[in-house]
Amino acid sequence: MKTEIIGWIGNKFDLTLLEKDLNWLKTIQGYVGFSIKEVGLLEVYPLWNREGNAQDGQYSDYVGAAQLTKLDKELSHIRKVVEDTFFLEWMKFARIFDLREGSCLLPHRDYLELENCLTRIHIPLKTNPDALYLNEISVYHMRFGEIWLHDGSLVHSVINLSSDSRLHLILDFDSDIPIQNLFKDKSTTIPKTKPMAIARKFLTYEDISDIYSLSRIISDRNIKEIVTILSKISFSKEVNPALIYDWLERIAADTGDRKIMQKSKEIKEHFLGFERKESKPEGINKQTSSFK
Repeated sequence: MKTEIIGWIGNKFDLTLLEKDLNWLKTIQGYVGFSIKEVGLLEVYPLWNREGNAQDGQYSDYVGAAQLTKLDKELSHIRKVVEDTFFLEWMKFARIFDLREGSCLLPHRDYLELENCLTRIHIPLKTNPDALYLNEISVYHMRFGEIWLHDGSLVHSVINLSSDSRLHLILDFDSDIPIQNLFKDKSTTIPKTKPMAIARKFLTYEDISDIYSLSRIISDRNIKEIVTILSKISFSKEVNPALIYDWLERIAADTGDRKIMQKSKEIKEHFLGFERKESKPEGINKQTSSFK
């Protein structure tokens, strides 16, 4: 599986009804989750989950189909589009992720708490050109109505540099079911456009030197801010976002502070789940002076 556009669903939304649904979300408190993964604010609104509990934002393994939460009564248009488009018997979770203005979701892998990965689909409901998605290969802007297949096994990150929220409908399905069998409405499986890829510059040795110089200012009190700075580099430079945790460990080691070194190791394990032996510590491709 890879991250790619697999369809278009924008024409199934009535924009007036969709706006009504999304405006209603502003009147309630979402589930504030993943606090260690984000800098800023990410609110999660569960629409379907294990027990139909609108306050349950956690992932867990279970047998059977997802149950509607009470939020579906107010988000009736979004619910209808989902029900008309997908076979819900294979669905495990459905949520709206609201990444607030200026927020950054740090590089991570999905489903580390589950025994098996799920098949995840992203559908942007409200977005802007400054809301970007990054995986190990490319940076994209996901546009309204596009249906994206998302490979959660890849390290990825999201940033919203705008002054408005970025809202995505996130659907998780049983990974044993072929992707084409998830769609009730096959007309939505035809992409309307090619992905909007965002160009990045090469990462240079000078960049690496500047990154490692953060060892002069890092402390136990600002390590989260340092991780955020490193994370944002991947959106403008051609670098695998997983490498920021190698950089963090190098920066921590240069301080000689055992507490900071231990904290950097814990942060890496939390986000990636296991040691990435294939990572290049310097982040540089020696033949091209860039990271590929």
